[in-house]
Amino acid sequence: MGHGDEDVFLRRAAGPEEVEDLLRACAPEVLAAFVGRFGDFDLCEGVFQEVLVAAAREWPERGIPSYERSRLLTTAVGALIGRVRRAEADRRGEAGAPALTDRAILAYAGRGAPGEDVWEGPLSLFLLCCHPDLPRAARTALVLRVVGGLGPARVAAFFDLPEETLERYVARARRTIVEGGWARALPVGEERAARLAEVRSVLRLVHDRGHAAEAARLARLLDRSLPGGGGAQGVEACAPAHRCT
Repeated sequence: MGHGDEDVFLRRAAGPEEVEDLLRACAPEVLAAFVGRFGDFDLCEGVFQEVLVAAAREWPERGIPSYERSRLLTTAVGALIGRVRRAEADRRGEAGAPALTDRAILAYAGRGAPGEDVWEGPLSLFLLCCHPDLPRAARTALVLRVVGGLGPARVAAFFDLPEETLERYVARARRTIVEGGWARALPVGEERAARLAEVRSVLRLVHDRGHAAEAARLARLLDRSLPGGGGAQGVEACAPAHRCT
């Protein structure tokens, strides 16, 4: 068999639940790499959610591809190229307008990329989602959706809201992040420490709302994301003794 698309797929059969678990585990690292490359949090997160939905639908039928994280990122970049190309065509409003090259599209999409000295993978997603100018509910919804990789229905159920209402709320929070340019100005020093404390507060809230397993999973991810490892700090954030007021 060659090295085309069909060679990538059909590597390992898996049911919907296993695929969902895998995508949830892959999502933070892949999305962090995606946003870190292009900088536009709103655009990247929206594109990536569509990629996750498509993978959740297709992979149980076609099989989990080898190098699934790379596959997700490659698919996301391709989807971003398609979206920017369509937006540019609509802006020009000319059916015969010359097509942008993929290189030009990627340069356009990455015009606000934060750079390697600013972006720190999944840790940056935690810090970004827990900006103090966002309401606590928005921070929690973004952590569950963006970092936790939970689908809209599960996040909406957490807040006991209709899915459409939750999606509008998350979209508004994403726009606030983009308009504030927060992805290009992550906190340092005392501000960073305060932001990490807020991340742990959100995880306590998730725990106290009856989602201990999800809180523990996110705490482990936070722990692994901290430079040099965070010791038990992330896991301790989920201890029942720490109540969120």
